[in-house]
Amino acid sequence: MTEKIRSDAIDNLVDETVGSSTIRVLAALTLDDLEVAMTGERYDRFHKFVQDFVVSERTARIKLWAGDGTIIYSNDPNQVGQRFPNKENLEKALAGKTAIEIKIPEDADNQRERHLGTLVEVYVPIVFPGATNPSGVFEIYQYYAPTADHIASMRNWVFGGIGMGFAVLYLGLVFIVWGGWKTIKRQQAKLESFNSELEVMVRVKTAELNEAQDELVRTEKLAALGQVSSGIAHDLRNPLGGIKNAAYWLKTHVTDHGGIYAHPKLEQFLDIIDQQVDRSNDYITDLMNFASVKAPAFVETNLGELLKNTLATMEKKNDIKLSWDISSELHPAIVDVAQFQRVFLNLANNAQEAMPDGGELTLTASNVKNYVELEFIDTGAGISDENLGNIFDPLFTTKVQGTGLGLAVCHEIIKKHGGTISARRNERSSSGSVIEVNIPAILPT
Repeated sequence: MTEKIRSDAIDNLVDETVGSSTIRVLAALTLDDLEVAMTGERYDRFHKFVQDFVVSERTARIKLWAGDGTIIYSNDPNQVGQRFPNKENLEKALAGKTAIEIKIPEDADNQRERHLGTLVEVYVPIVFPGATNPSGVFEIYQYYAPTADHIASMRNWVFGGIGMGFAVLYLGLVFIVWGGWKTIKRQQAKLESFNSELEVMVRVKTAELNEAQDELVRTEKLAALGQVSSGIAHDLRNPLGGIKNAAYWLKTHVTDHGGIYAHPKLEQFLDIIDQQVDRSNDYITDLMNFASVKAPAFVETNLGELLKNTLATMEKKNDIKLSWDISSELHPAIVDVAQFQRVFLNLANNAQEAMPDGGELTLTASNVKNYVELEFIDTGAGISDENLGNIFDPLFTTKVQGTGLGLAVCHEIIKKHGGTISARRNERSSSGSVIEVNIPAILPT
């Protein structure tokens, strides 16, 4: 039981601190950054990023390793450029596996960490999007003392609970002898309550596990679909161009010049060919956009102003009223401006398409805890309960003409920024939907 408590505590430490740190570091790196050790301004810039967005009070040391065992970056600048190629945990990470070890640093590259006491060392592979093999390793040392204290506390709590359980059992036996059937009834009621709570806990944990598994399957599906989409889109665009040119030639030489085989419906059918080629090209553009979601180029941005400026260029449909509710004290966020312009246009156009007979589109932006929350609220037909959980899946669409890739792209972009996107019914109206986007904010110090 003690080993299980210890294992869970270490897993939670890695998930809560190292997992989010790795996402941020990967987003801030390029493949070139792992080629040469960081010095001068390059080191200072990356060091500031690490201090602002990665380091916490529990962080003892952070390093970036190249594939040959060279330290590319360390928050101890004296270690940058040193090379330790035969480290067991480093080799595991370069083979694609996260390596975790608890120890007092005694390796050659840890001489400057020995005074820090026992540390949790985690080596995480750095795998860039589209790559299969790690290009380097992100290493983070966390102080083990807080985790050890937590383990001791949990162990005391568990054994204390066991002791209390025996005490309650003993008292229960005394009351059984003394009180008879009344005590038995009370114990039965407690047992039933405990069973109910346990069933709820099992359902919650099962749901969390299923959600994590679904997200893993979705991520793998998106990666495969992106590769296939790119190839198909390039292969189809050339023949479609040939068809469009051929239709144009026929239209100008047969209809305008009164060709020998001209038919009253010939021009009509040539127009249909031209329209369907344009429509197919739109689908191909969606596929290529889906396949080209790149790593974000982060810039500090006011999302409220970006939303207004982006939708100023949007083609507004008739009978659609735009309403705004943007907080004047909105926190800034670090985002890729081009990618979020793409997200905002996609969500706004989807909302307009949901209101073919007109309606109101309300756009809000506000501070909610540590996030900037944006909402796209329409008064259209709404999303059915059975479709709410599927609308962000690739290739899922309820439109007669649609690829089902727009919202999937939005989901991927927002996830790469550490945010979330969700859909629900419009509780302010008898119809319509709300798309909610939450992005981590830069909080005032």
